[in-house]
Amino acid sequence: MRKILLIIGFLLLLGSSTLRAEDGLPDLIWILTSHKDPEMRVDAATILGSSKGKSVVKPLIDALADESESVRVAAHKSLVKITKQDLPLEAAKWLEWWDKSGSHIYENAVSGSQEMVKLKS
Repeated sequence: MRKILLIIGFLLLLGSSTLRAEDGLPDLIWILTSHKDPEMRVDAATILGSSKGKSVVKPLIDALADESESVRVAAHKSLVKITKQDLPLEAAKWLEWWDKSGSHIYENAVSGSQEMVKLKS
């Protein structure tokens, strides 16, 4: 399973035409939020930080409350990378940012890209 996760992550980083980023995101999010092995959750958080999918922000914020410190650190690094926000490793601070502006920023970004897809079709 870990090898599959690493392959998905590698393909996401390369932007492979055989695997779009959106294809692997639900599985990676499930691993981040539900897998029993903390190392798998760390890998998922790290790989999600390399994705351009805005749907990963909220699950990464939720992972800041993970029981494993290494998962929390990986999720924080990914959040900083994706959002360009330099908030502390505190779920409450990220949730406050998310509620005030983050969710609106990313909803608009996702909606805008979906509209572009519709226009191209």
